Amino acid sequence: MESLKFYIKEHKPFILLYGFCLLLGVILFICDIYKISIGDTDRTTVKSLLTSISLPPAIILYGFYCRKFFRVCKDYKTQHKETKILYLKHQSYSICVDNFNGAYKFFFCSEKPEGKKACYWLYRKDLMYDELTNCLKYKVTYYKKTKCLYSIEPICDYTESTKRQKKTHKIDKNNADNKPLSATLTSIWFPFLRNSLAKHSNPRTDTQETIVETVTAIGIPVKRRLKNSVNQDFLLRVQNEDGKKKALLFNSTEILGLGDLNQRPGYMGYGNFIGTKYEIEYYMHSHTVKTMKIIN
Repeated sequence: MESLKFYIKEHKPFILLYGFCLLLGVILFICDIYKISIGDTDRTTVKSLLTSISLPPAIILYGFYCRKFFRVCKDYKTQHKETKILYLKHQSYSICVDNFNGAYKFFFCSEKPEGKKACYWLYRKDLMYDELTNCLKYKVTYYKKTKCLYSIEPICDYTESTKRQKKTHKIDKNNADNKPLSATLTSIWFPFLRNSLAKHSNPRTDTQETIVETVTAIGIPVKRRLKNSVNQDFLLRVQNEDGKKKALLFNSTEILGLGDLNQRPGYMGYGNFIGTKYEIEYYMHSHTVKTMKIIN
């Protein structure tokens, strides 16, 4: 349920914006055809018409994403589920459209040990994923149209040998698999945020004036090399007590007070990080963090 809701929320802006742009493109194409039909042809009209050659593949791509989106919407509305006994063959992750939110997890399962694999997926806000062992049988309950997982439970005991084979799956953006429903689109808002923060990220231009606030983490830290910046390598989205959202900058995850992320569970060690409250002190103009203290 939560995975479906998150997918709809994350992809809705893209569906609306891309659809609006395509609609404008189609209207311009019709106008160009009309001008040519009445003999009102100029160089601009011809160039615009030639540019319209990209419309068919764009419409096909949009239709592909719309099909997935509306199937998710239908599953969310109808809540139709199916349950099967399946073999888990392979697991992978794919980063979200907005990679501050973490990743989707994918389970590739088959009805027989050597049967054809199908992809099942989920997203959890707390980024805590089940540590499952490949080649074992599981009772899988999923939403019928999209194969979004409702639950996945082992139906046989773990032996000592399978326990030794069990691995904790953690990835970074360099080895994430781009699988179905992975939304291989770039976050719309981030380039603007990056350019805005880059203007103020030079420590030499920052004043010593600081702000102390209580904030809640609404995303995970994402490593970014900002323009004209040497040290500020991480961005973290937070929300203060007044509901205002902002991005903070820092150069090491050690300031988060979480210890060794490699020893923590979940996606990249940020399993239960979203929702953590901090008392922070940061520089007013650059949003560079000076100190962070965990409250809960």
